[in-house]
Amino acid sequence: MLPYINLININNNTRIVNILDWTVKEKCNNDIDANIEAICETNVRAITGMVASFSNIPAGFTVAINVEGDVSVIFAKI
Repeated sequence: MLPYINLININNNTRIVNILDWTVKEKCNNDIDANIEAICETNVRAITGMVASFSNIPAGFTVAINVEGDVSVIFAKI
């Protein structure tokens, strides 16, 4: 849904440019957020698989991944 921005004393062309600019920025930000989320999910799966392959972790042992910002912390009882 496009927002309607009512800017007093600004012509229609400028108003349209402002609305389109805002919409494009929102779309780009949403795409970036989706990409970051996908990368985090992929990293969690990879880390979980890697930890599960360690010989000192029993088969079927639950590994919790705590992702804080761009740092993944692995919690496992070894």
